[in-house]
Amino acid sequence: MLSAYTPRVMLDWLRDEPEATWRSIDATLVFVDVSGFTALSERLAELGRVGAEELTDTINTCFEALLEVAYTGGGSLLKFGGDALLLLFSGHEHVARGCRAAHDMRAALDELGSLQTSVGPIALQMSIGIESGDVDLFLVGGSHRELVVGGPVATATVGMESAADAGQIVVGPGTAGALEAPLLGAELGPGRLLVAAPAAPQRDPASLPKPTGPDLVAQGIPAALRVALADSEGAAEHRRVSVAFLRFIGLDALVGEGGDAAAAALDELVRGVQQAADHHGVTFLASDIDRDGGKLILVTGAPTSEGNDQERLLLALRDIVERPTRLGVAIGVHAGEVFVGDVGPSYRRAYTVMGDVVNLAARLMARSLPRAILATDDLLAASRTLFRTDPLLPFAVKGKSQPVNASAIGPVVGIRASRDPGELPFVGREGELATFTAVTAAALDGSGQLVDVVGEAGIGKSRLLEAFRAVTTDRRVIELVGELHRASTPYATIRKLLREELGAPAEATPAVAAEHLLAVLERERPDLLEWAPLIAIAYGTELPATPATRNLDEQFLRPRLHQVVLELLRWRWNEPVLLTVEDAQWLDEASVDLLHALAVELADQPWVVCTSRRTRDDRLVSDVAVTTIELQGLDDDTLVELARTATEQEPMSTHDLQVLVERSGGNPLFLQELIAGARASG
Repeated sequence: MLSAYTPRVMLDWLRDEPEATWRSIDATLVFVDVSGFTALSERLAELGRVGAEELTDTINTCFEALLEVAYTGGGSLLKFGGDALLLLFSGHEHVARGCRAAHDMRAALDELGSLQTSVGPIALQMSIGIESGDVDLFLVGGSHRELVVGGPVATATVGMESAADAGQIVVGPGTAGALEAPLLGAELGPGRLLVAAPAAPQRDPASLPKPTGPDLVAQGIPAALRVALADSEGAAEHRRVSVAFLRFIGLDALVGEGGDAAAAALDELVRGVQQAADHHGVTFLASDIDRDGGKLILVTGAPTSEGNDQERLLLALRDIVERPTRLGVAIGVHAGEVFVGDVGPSYRRAYTVMGDVVNLAARLMARSLPRAILATDDLLAASRTLFRTDPLLPFAVKGKSQPVNASAIGPVVGIRASRDPGELPFVGREGELATFTAVTAAALDGSGQLVDVVGEAGIGKSRLLEAFRAVTTDRRVIELVGELHRASTPYATIRKLLREELGAPAEATPAVAAEHLLAVLERERPDLLEWAPLIAIAYGTELPATPATRNLDEQFLRPRLHQVVLELLRWRWNEPVLLTVEDAQWLDEASVDLLHALAVELADQPWVVCTSRRTRDDRLVSDVAVTTIELQGLDDDTLVELARTATEQEPMSTHDLQVLVERSGGNPLFLQELIAGARASG
């Protein structure tokens, strides 16, 4: 089944010469851009899943007709870019076959005429660019092998398509030189109009598919898509996603130096993008052609969502631009509702995203500079992680009636504060609140406990912890948040806790933190000075070894560090305390280990530690007294009450609307109430 998602030329390559990363093929590229689907997608989005299914049927009707023509002429679909097709014709008389296919595809679209849809007729148009010569193909990457089409012929093909108006076919010099003069019309931009089709030659027998094993097929599909498509989760739908376009430039010059040098630079770039995407749970969707390079498309929220979609994508993009590469990278990113799903005939399919959101991300990419990320303000507002930003002046883009507000995105500078309690209604969680109240009451007698709140993204964990903190009046409340961008930094979360407890600035430099830690220990706890180098590890700094730490066997280092840090906390927490840790799934391993050591201590202390996470983590809860609260979706009546209560509050933020929709799980009655209330309140 998955072989339909992989270009035939790629499967042949993986079977015959898997170690090669570059090929130059005498061939013709045909770049077909079909206009009209984005506008239709926006109109059908209002119909929900029914609209998505209708859009799929409409796209398939069109592209099945086009691909039937292309494949009859021996063409192979290399890339499907939402509403564009990149076709390769190689072998004998590839120029004539490519031009004939372009001419016949235009005729096939004309024959389709206006497609009738539930939102009215749609008239599709196409523009086509063609160029022939030595086409450079690259097979690069690690977690999957990505077929990248680049080099001078690809650049020229993009230029031909850009020069073509609707209904026109523009051929480049390489193609025009192989055609008879009567087939060519006036000069148009860098090329010539194709005004008639050459005679149709026989299909090249060498272009017929060859047997390919499933292992080779899997290599050519990004890991996240591989899992989703194998589980048949490519169903069409409109859903909220975040989309990033990464344009890489400077490839043509490297091709001029030699294909292997260009392949090495591309492999370096694609592997880096894959590593950043895999690390942050981002879907590597596809690559596509562009002038002097190409485009890589990354997505969060499709085919599945792990929550924190905007944040995870921005963090991945920061990792990418901070990694040195020989190819320049310019990035645009936006978020919103798009069409996602499988399109194409059974023999050649693609999982794609389509809509105005995708187009705006691409236009931001076009405005971006090398090593820069341009993101819309709406996307930034939804990210829990805060980044240094450089706002742009509002600018106009094609297809938008209002100017776009966007910013250049710099490094991480912190994390957004939690919302004020009560910003979202607290409905339907009274039982969980009663459980928490009972735990804190018992802790006053010195029988503290760990409360572990577990539930999927968007189900209301943060709102529940807000309620826990709001009802806590008998103890000091300390808040921590697991930060995605620090998930690989040892003791990142514990460092914040210790610095707050000892009065050091959270972002103090290592030198300032070391000086502060020594001053506090000398003044308040001189008995712990011999263990100061261990405390310094969790404090985010370094201190010279002491005789006690120098002679400590390495296997006892972490347990002893835990003991000393807990001794400091016992000294500071000489009163009942509530420690809440949100997004505990993002805690680094060292912080998890130390929190587990703290949880062991709770049974003899008046402390309560409350964590929230998406899945149960046995590293934290094993061998400790724990009350687990597993959050389930709210029932229908409670959801409707939540919608009514929420929409009485003015103004209702876009973020809160999104949270409420996530909690509904698509419940129709709830969504009706929510929409009605939102409209009534403005």
